[in-house]
Amino acid sequence: MSEHVVSEIYEDQPITVTYCNESECVRVFQGQVGEDKLDIMQAGLAAGHMLILIDGKYFLQEAGDIPYSEYPFELMTWGEWKTDHPDGLVLTEVIREL
Repeated sequence: MSEHVVSEIYEDQPITVTYCNESECVRVFQGQVGEDKLDIMQAGLAAGHMLILIDGKYFLQEAGDIPYSEYPFELMTWGEWKTDHPDGLVLTEVIREL
């Protein structure tokens, strides 16, 4: 994952994946079905951990009080994913809305 925060709508569900290569922390958050993408942005580093900005408030990525529910995920290698999902679709370019 080359971006540290990726937000998308998946089957009408707002999903955001956060990844910190410093601490190797991955979290996946979900919003309410039918709502817009989550307002989560990378905001730098603090004490070796990724700092994220959520709706104008700063949180460490590992914080327990982030105001979104976690979405279940499984961490695996790219090779494992391709084997398990041979017909799966993957976004191969960064698309930014201006």
